Amino acid sequence: MSSNLSGVEWIDIRSVPTEYSGNLQFFEALHDFEFEIKRIYYITDVPKGTWRGAHAHKRLKQMLFCPYGSVTLKLSDGCNTVDFTLDRPDKGLIIWKPIWRDMYWNVENSVLCVAASDYYDENDYIREFMEYKSFLNEKRFSRLRRLEKKDAIRMLEWMGDNEVTKYLRNDFSNKNMQDVEKFIENSTNKENINMAIVDSEDNYMGTVSLKNIDYENREAEMAIVIRKDAMSKGYSTYAINEIIRIAFEEYKLKKVYWCVNKKNQRAIKFYNKNGFSTTGSISDKVLSNYKDVEGLLWYEIKNREV
Repeated sequence: MSSNLSGVEWIDIRSVPTEYSGNLQFFEALHDFEFEIKRIYYITDVPKGTWRGAHAHKRLKQMLFCPYGSVTLKLSDGCNTVDFTLDRPDKGLIIWKPIWRDMYWNVENSVLCVAASDYYDENDYIREFMEYKSFLNEKRFSRLRRLEKKDAIRMLEWMGDNEVTKYLRNDFSNKNMQDVEKFIENSTNKENINMAIVDSEDNYMGTVSLKNIDYENREAEMAIVIRKDAMSKGYSTYAINEIIRIAFEEYKLKKVYWCVNKKNQRAIKFYNKNGFSTTGSISDKVLSNYKDVEGLLWYEIKNREV
């Protein structure tokens, strides 16, 4: 059953009535809606007039229902805001897309239940509305693609920009157009994937990579570099989330890791803000590729699906 907000859909929860002993309501994942259920939770003992929520999810899909009482969901796609009231045990609301939600308890002790497509992951939450708006812009205006020869000029520009390269491991100052074009020509192979981060007009904004792909241990190192004119515009957030998705969903890797120079406070602040966790469990094999190990801070994210 459609609604007047894209990414939100009403669902009828099937009901089996009995003559003297009430009704049985039920729904089935992959039958009544097209996602698996990996977590079910419910909110209880909430006073009338309470607001909860104030967040969105990047990837999570949910089916919400209220078996007792009445809860109004104020949902926004960043442009339009629509109220949906859950007050019947035979009605549910599916949220397919990243939708901002606030929930209001119309009746004391109303019970709000949620069937979710994935396990709890704090990194999937967006808890500030302006950050949510930025996230939507990233999805609308950013994408990854293979590096192309036309990207060489804009790549070479950042290689000569000390503000971009000063904390990078390699020295790019002596690179020329021939070097860049050769890199682009060989940018993807069995062990390495280098992809262009581009805007809505297909302009190169940076490179994001999976390096040293270890198929035996199913892990890889992530690296990213962004042009100065693309910094603080959401390209990094989008590119990192997308390359991690590719690593986990397409390459079936178990872990993605990366390192940051401890002096690079801008990058460290960015990773911490986005909920990425540092780690001390990087293998000696990986560490052997780096000279100044003491000057590096390591991060990792694990694939919980494998």
